Amino acid sequence: IVSDGSWSLYFWDRDTLAEKRAVTVTRLDGSEQKKLNELEYMDGLVCCNIWFKDEIICVDPATGTSAREYDMSSLWPASERGGSDNVLNGIALGDDHVLVTGKRWDRMYKVTFTDWPTLFAGSAVGVEPALEEGGSPSSSRDEGEAADLVEKNVEEEAEKLSVDAAEEGAIVEAGQAVGQVVLNAITTAFTVVQQVGHDRTSFTQGLSYGYDSDGNVTIYETTGLNGQSKVRRINPDTFEVEMSVDVDRTYFGEGSAFYTDADGNGRLIEITWQKQTGFIYDAETLEELSRFSYTTTAPGHEGWGITYD
Repeated sequence: IVSDGSWSLYFWDRDTLAEKRAVTVTRLDGSEQKKLNELEYMDGLVCCNIWFKDEIICVDPATGTSAREYDMSSLWPASERGGSDNVLNGIALGDDHVLVTGKRWDRMYKVTFTDWPTLFAGSAVGVEPALEEGGSPSSSRDEGEAADLVEKNVEEEAEKLSVDAAEEGAIVEAGQAVGQVVLNAITTAFTVVQQVGHDRTSFTQGLSYGYDSDGNVTIYETTGLNGQSKVRRINPDTFEVEMSVDVDRTYFGEGSAFYTDADGNGRLIEITWQKQTGFIYDAETLEELSRFSYTTTAPGHEGWGITYD
């Protein structure tokens, strides 16, 4: 799933990277939203940063219609960040938090969304399921029990939010295809779990969780600017940069996402701003394995954000 700074999200074939379809993104108020930037797929929704806004909107991939919108401006006041382009940009789904950061931010935040009880209901994000001796994934909880628990949490949270929203004059609806509580107005319903460090020189364009060949969780970040773009692995415990590789100086690096290929190998995919060129890296070594070409919205055919569903 790819953004290019327009109001469109493009859906590419996982293996061939050929475009399959596109949707136009609309906000809760019905307006079309341009400048869609870094992306993360979370609980059936495509969550998008917006260039020059400290907001995250999460849209239905089938229709492009926004289902959740979050005002994140209270994380770190814009007046304290320096340049005007040092905006929120970077969303990575962990197993019990969402990691967010921004361009040239000296910090990252682990947050949870208090109105989203199903967000972490699945298996750990970025971690391969543990394999039992017979080769099938093991589970710490029976799937039926887990499903019942999620349903119970959704019902309880919907009831709570209905009361809270009524007091604030907002309208809350439960339901829709993804089985979530859907707000009809932008909200600040998030909680900071922890603030951690981040390289202040990073002009962050892509952020994702993944894992190495031993199954250890790691964080991947790609940064932008011509002649300064990098691909990085970050330690998820210390948040220190473990490995950093320079991107070819002729390219302005953009969004990236960790994924596993058809053979089960960990890979990192990255797109670039105005060169219609993408890269595939070995997730372990960050070695460039291949390049590919793509098109998005004419005439620029830019690349901004990318994620996998």
